[in-house]
Amino acid sequence: MTSGRPLPADRGEGFDAVRYRDSLKVLGLFPPVARHDIRNAYRWRAGRAHPDRVCDPERKQEATERIQEINAARDYAMRHYRMFDLWQRRAYRNGSDPSGMSVWVEAALSPAVVVHAVTTLVAGVAAALARPVLAVSPGPGAGGSGRKGRAARRLWLALMPHVLVVAAFVAVEASLLEVWLGVTALVMIATDAASLATGESNPLRKHRFLSGAFSLARRMAGSSS
Repeated sequence: MTSGRPLPADRGEGFDAVRYRDSLKVLGLFPPVARHDIRNAYRWRAGRAHPDRVCDPERKQEATERIQEINAARDYAMRHYRMFDLWQRRAYRNGSDPSGMSVWVEAALSPAVVVHAVTTLVAGVAAALARPVLAVSPGPGAGGSGRKGRAARRLWLALMPHVLVVAAFVAVEASLLEVWLGVTALVMIATDAASLATGESNPLRKHRFLSGAFSLARRMAGSSS
């Protein structure tokens, strides 16, 4: 049951849960979040997207628009954090998380999430190690950091976990581990296929543990912007 305690009165622009979550996505965050998560995410993204790091006029304009979007997202997230925090606390008391995922669904997905998170981090480490070899810098002003470079790194992080899980499934001989990896591979492929087909957010990647792994892997790969 929800608490009868009223939401705090808002001043100026009202709090909207959907817009708040959109602001978090701009910062690369997913609920639940704390204030320091917003600050850290803002520093990371604003530092990398700053127009002063870009020389090309066309890309400088894009960077200016991007930094404005990041600033607006940070301002909205910090201004309405008290409202959002009460909302997310209520969501947890009701047995679901603020992303809309039931704790029971989250628990059921956990076995697949563990494998997916580990392979995602391995893919992130591999991308980070490959950067010096490929002379690719994570900064917006260096080679390989344009749209094609970012798209390639994101595609790598999206596909490589699938490849690693399937490879592990083929390589292992232990029956229980093989079943675990096989089911995980099917869940990963099915959820990604459903997400592409319907345009809906991937339920597996909304899991708090996996979203955190993806965020860390993107930082290692230099694909966040």
